[in-house]
Amino acid sequence: MSVVRRRRTPENSKPVSARPRVLSLMASLLTGRGWLFDLYPIRRGMQVWFLPEDGGPIALWERYAPSFYVRGRAATLSRGLSVLRVPATVTRKERVDVWTGRPVPVFEVRVEDPLRYAGVVARLGRWEDDALELFTCDIPLAQRYCYDRGVFPLAWCEWEATAEGELRTLTVRDDPWAVDYLLPPLRVLELKVEGELVNPRHGHRGRLEVSWDGTTRLLDSDDPASLLESLAGVLRQVDPDVILTQWGDAWLLPSLRQLERRHQVRLPWNRDPQAAIPGRRAHSYLSYGRIVRREASQFLAGRWHLDAQNTFLLTETGLEGLLELARLCRMPVQQLARTSTGTAISSLQLLQAHQDGILIPWHKQQPEQFKTADELLTADKGGLVFVPEPGLYGDVAELDFASLYPAIMAKFNISPETLDCPCCPDHRVPELGRHTCRNRRGLVPQVLEPILAKRARLKRLKQTATDAQARQTYDRRQTALKWILVTSFGYLGYKNFVFGRIEAHEAVTAYSRELLLQAKELAEAAGFRLIHAVVDSIWVHKPHVREREVAALADTISHAIGIPLAVEGIYRWLIFPPSRMHPRLGV
Repeated sequence: MSVVRRRRTPENSKPVSARPRVLSLMASLLTGRGWLFDLYPIRRGMQVWFLPEDGGPIALWERYAPSFYVRGRAATLSRGLSVLRVPATVTRKERVDVWTGRPVPVFEVRVEDPLRYAGVVARLGRWEDDALELFTCDIPLAQRYCYDRGVFPLAWCEWEATAEGELRTLTVRDDPWAVDYLLPPLRVLELKVEGELVNPRHGHRGRLEVSWDGTTRLLDSDDPASLLESLAGVLRQVDPDVILTQWGDAWLLPSLRQLERRHQVRLPWNRDPQAAIPGRRAHSYLSYGRIVRREASQFLAGRWHLDAQNTFLLTETGLEGLLELARLCRMPVQQLARTSTGTAISSLQLLQAHQDGILIPWHKQQPEQFKTADELLTADKGGLVFVPEPGLYGDVAELDFASLYPAIMAKFNISPETLDCPCCPDHRVPELGRHTCRNRRGLVPQVLEPILAKRARLKRLKQTATDAQARQTYDRRQTALKWILVTSFGYLGYKNFVFGRIEAHEAVTAYSRELLLQAKELAEAAGFRLIHAVVDSIWVHKPHVREREVAALADTISHAIGIPLAVEGIYRWLIFPPSRMHPRLGV
């Protein structure tokens, strides 16, 4: 794993001409600046760790009472809170109903002890046969703190705190939408079993290999007490920001913690000595006909634990992509590394809803609408495919729409709450007999538009960068954005997502079919022949075609449709072999 280093001053920050002291005493308050590194709830609020420009990590805390919203009778809510005996404040508020767009009266409940928040929500949600309807109540508290305070992981911040470490002011001098930004140099300690990367749960055993800053040590497991003492010494000496493991969640950390208990040795995993090592249990679930196992998670306090064998984002996008999404989605790095890209895009949608004052339902109550058999056949077609005839083709150009489905959602304002509005019946969706709203900008398009713009900018920077490291960084960041854009379409129709609606999902594919037909007609009008198309890509043929002709076709289609179409390649020859099952069809 590459260590992120500071590169150059970002576009939205002032250059640092001289390094200040990490903390200075001004008017009885300690002041400092650095990167927001880690955060987690504690009894009195939120613990926040910073990596200053100079010196070691700093732990501060802020009083924070997370809230949720309740719709129901005031007397019922009052009885519930009095029985629970939890310090909380209740105020009357107005928030926006996501489906109607109108303000509705609710009660805002602020829980003074964040560690009791989940219990309060669970009890009130079942109170008196579900007499109370709860909203905006199941967002993880560290994530919710970022929403409420306008901060995000790895943000460059300035702060003021008391001598006891209580945050009084926290100011972000950073922008999550910046394409160039400062990142802290991270001290990384790698832990794995010596030898080939074989899952130790399957019988592979060996010495513990510990690596940092070009140094590698092998710790013998024959004497567990000595191993623990040696590892504890390394952790204290290096004091890593990141512990990178192989199978650390499923086997390595649980095994070492078992040895700790047996030999009564405590390893300094956490920088916060008062914190436990929280985590999530392993579980299995059904996905597209497959049973998938998600391993347990082992989180640390004040430093990160990243398991290279239990993370999709770190594997696919590197640390640069993981940190890009942590900043953008306001999710702590350890949690984001172990979750799906769908959770990342849903965090952005929850953030947008929270910023817009929209009530986020706890339990989804939007069933799929009834369709006749004919309506279902029309709506459920999916993307359009033109199957090629088998054979050898010369002078073929491949053109590809950039993030077609997310671009359609943004362009045509497709969002669960904007579909079939009562005010715009003439803004029709092709084939389906549905319509989208012109007057109310949808939640999903609001989220996707800046992501599409940022990814396009990162791709341009990658093409123009002269430094290899910069090209890799831009590429990994745009790849991370690509993954959440890809997932956004699936989550639009996901039955368990609070803002998922299958009818909106079907509207996107209906538009995509119409746009692909328009692209075919424009290509044929320009003298090209369409030989193959798959959802968002077309392959066209023209004898002795030149690059400028293909570029002109891409520009023509882009301007006519309003979604960028890029030239992926021009091939002197291309073969579509016959299908084994259907020889008349090419594959």
